[in-house]
Amino acid sequence: MIEAVIFDIDGTLLDSEDANVASYRRIFEKAGYSVPSREAIIPLLHLTKHDTIGALASGMPTEKIEALREFARGVAYPVELLRVFPYSQEAVVSLSEKYKLGLASNRLKKSIDTYFVVSGLENYFPAVVGADDVTNPKPSPEPLLKATEMLKVLPANAVYVGDTHVDLQAARAAGMKVVLHRSDPPGADGYFSSYLELEQLIEKL
Repeated sequence: MIEAVIFDIDGTLLDSEDANVASYRRIFEKAGYSVPSREAIIPLLHLTKHDTIGALASGMPTEKIEALREFARGVAYPVELLRVFPYSQEAVVSLSEKYKLGLASNRLKKSIDTYFVVSGLENYFPAVVGADDVTNPKPSPEPLLKATEMLKVLPANAVYVGDTHVDLQAARAAGMKVVLHRSDPPGADGYFSSYLELEQLIEKL
């Protein structure tokens, strides 16, 4: 029996690809380095910010990579480019009437606030887990397990809503059901393209 629904954020609740690409390009430009292409950034967006910067700057000396990571803390994130997916806000509100809700993301906890700024749904998620709340971010199951612990539910009674193979891997390792948004790597318990489908999909699990 499903008691809790835990969401990923980027690519799941937030259409954040343009904002994330612009953010990393802005960091490198302001730091005076060659600006990475959109094509180089997109495959890395499932990683933490720390690891994405490391991958994009992999040819630099270690001390310069660390300095760039520190520099990035002061570069403003382009919140104005963020969009919630259609009907996702309505789905969250409706699901909150039946299930405990949580967020488990590879964003830093502070960065998760940008989702709340755009969506206005901060009060609907009693459990919020960022990459800096755990030792091992996704694909480790640790963020998902921490969220279920905060919600006081067994992992087997929770479903994770994500959008990548990393989310699938983390949910399976946590012993949770998993449904994927706009993505179809094999092995999930369900797939959906519109948030109008999500509640009915979860009810069937």
